Amino acid sequence: MSRILGVGIIGTGPVTQGLHLPTLMRLRDRFRVVHIAGRTASTTAHVAAWHGARAGTDVDALLADPAVEVVAINSPSDLHANHAIAALEAGKAVLVEKPLATSAGDAQRILDCARRTGGHVQVGTMHVYDPAWQAALARHRNHMAAATLIRSTIVLPPNPLFEDWSGQIIGRKGYPPPFDLTVAPVRAAIIRATIIGLAVHELPLIREIVPDWGDLRVLSARPLPPFAYDIHLAVGGRLVQLTATLHTHRWSEWSMAFLGADAEVRVDFTPSYVPAGSGRVTLVSESGTAIVPPVTANGYLAQWVQLHDVVCAGAAPLHGLAAAVEDIDLALTLADRCSAWAMEHAA
Repeated sequence: MSRILGVGIIGTGPVTQGLHLPTLMRLRDRFRVVHIAGRTASTTAHVAAWHGARAGTDVDALLADPAVEVVAINSPSDLHANHAIAALEAGKAVLVEKPLATSAGDAQRILDCARRTGGHVQVGTMHVYDPAWQAALARHRNHMAAATLIRSTIVLPPNPLFEDWSGQIIGRKGYPPPFDLTVAPVRAAIIRATIIGLAVHELPLIREIVPDWGDLRVLSARPLPPFAYDIHLAVGGRLVQLTATLHTHRWSEWSMAFLGADAEVRVDFTPSYVPAGSGRVTLVSESGTAIVPPVTANGYLAQWVQLHDVVCAGAAPLHGLAAAVEDIDLALTLADRCSAWAMEHAA
């Protein structure tokens, strides 16, 4: 029988309510939610009551709770670093949502603290842990490494559609009004925010195949309404295309494609908040089409199982903290360069 770890969660927004709590309910042989801390007392109490957990607005009280062994950090992005470091100092294992931090200095502080305390920090890059992505690496890495075009495509309706399918979301904030993309500083701010908030999901996957970004060139970086982007890069002798669009209908696509002269490898992921199993891997080559069908587990399940294996069985991390720091360093560098491009070019 596996050991059951007590989980404390910081933050009560849709990511907690619609992603992590339903996932943890499926892993009751490994985890038990024991404490939730949020900014709004009423929302926190409501969410915690569903799981029989303690509720409060004091993060320090959560970190001092001896029943909490793992802290899931789903707070606003600019608080991730301080919350992760405080959890490490309290002797907790940490799962921190994307992004790990909002500056390279903060990411390094987390890494230094983890090394000093011996604590484990895992970033919630769910697609890194998705069984489909791991199958693609195991079976088709050579084809992926030979790709001359790498394409990330994210086409989604606004989050509330899938959030409401995943459960009853309470206390959700409204969306901001439309942005005026004719204003250069607005374009620069939006392209930066979308890279840190959306492209950050897929950059670790691309960096797995193209680890050296020293010759990165931004060919174009255009923000799209209401909160999306169309980015074209040259790196490592390849073209990299990052496209994201949000729309009002229900059709969705979340895919990574690696296209070379002799083959295409494509991984189609399920949308966030949709517990429909893993992605699907397709190889198209001169030999025909080979498909690795989805399995029951998705990336959210797999990342929590990985954390349990590391904490309880001493397993080697699948994607260590040092790699996660390099991931966020790349995301921040890309955000800076794309912001500069957007400042100089009209929408």
